[in-house]
Amino acid sequence: MATKKKNTATKKKAPAKKAGKRAAATVAETPAASSLIPAQLQEFLKQTAVPKGFVASKQLALSDLRNRVTQLNVRPTVPIEQLVASANRIKPAPTVTVKIARPGSR
Repeated sequence: MATKKKNTATKKKAPAKKAGKRAAATVAETPAASSLIPAQLQEFLKQTAVPKGFVASKQLALSDLRNRVTQLNVRPTVPIEQLVASANRIKPAPTVTVKIARPGSR
């Protein structure tokens, strides 16, 4: 009974290609850094959506959140009970209402 010898010669791998170094982007090259942000937007961005110790006055019920998650086809990665507790700590954004004058009235 004859046995075959395995080919013990190994192939040499080609060296991996090295990526060229990229130049770091500077502030002058980035157009977004030179744009002006309106003061109202700056104030909004400075405020936090979840202030320490804040609890929403209108609490979201567990069943309501469960229905919304189902309707939106969202799969939360945390338990729904933990999600509803976090959602109830979010401070709602202030709504600005502007009174528009009707034509012909003073």
